[in-house]
Amino acid sequence: SFIAILQLTGRVGIHFIAQLETPINELLEENGIEIRKLSGYWQRANPVVNIGQVVTSSGHLSDVILEIDLLESLARNRFVARNFSIDSGYLEFDSGIEELFNFSKNRPPNPFLDFFYFSDKLEVKSEVSLVSSQKKSNYSIRYIAVNGSEGHHHQLAAKFLYVSDRNRQ
Repeated sequence: SFIAILQLTGRVGIHFIAQLETPINELLEENGIEIRKLSGYWQRANPVVNIGQVVTSSGHLSDVILEIDLLESLARNRFVARNFSIDSGYLEFDSGIEELFNFSKNRPPNPFLDFFYFSDKLEVKSEVSLVSSQKKSNYSIRYIAVNGSEGHHHQLAAKFLYVSDRNRQ
């Protein structure tokens, strides 16, 4: 069957994922993203991808682990994670961050938000800086989302760290 062939191919192919780091980085380069230390393995019926570090113009994320829910991804015809975690990082956002999180019902399809909606468990830990023309506010955040048969559950913990004045040298 198609699923059996996909499983067999994936179980063999996941061991060669590190060799895809350079081609993936070539694709991501135009978006200002670079991945480092790509590896993977197979867990139960799902591939697991580890990325040691994701570097962007806004900062970096470390120890990214993505377990792809293969069967649900095929059934929904979209990318679904069984587990997704970011152990640490630092991201800096300017005042335009609200465009990323447009939750209106009339919004155009957004694969980023759909990924959060359909995935089973997400956990993100990072430091975040929100930048305005006058100051930079720094927070430590931890976000957990669990989606199950009883619904969607979200937990966001943010700890204020400090504010810096951007006008001071």
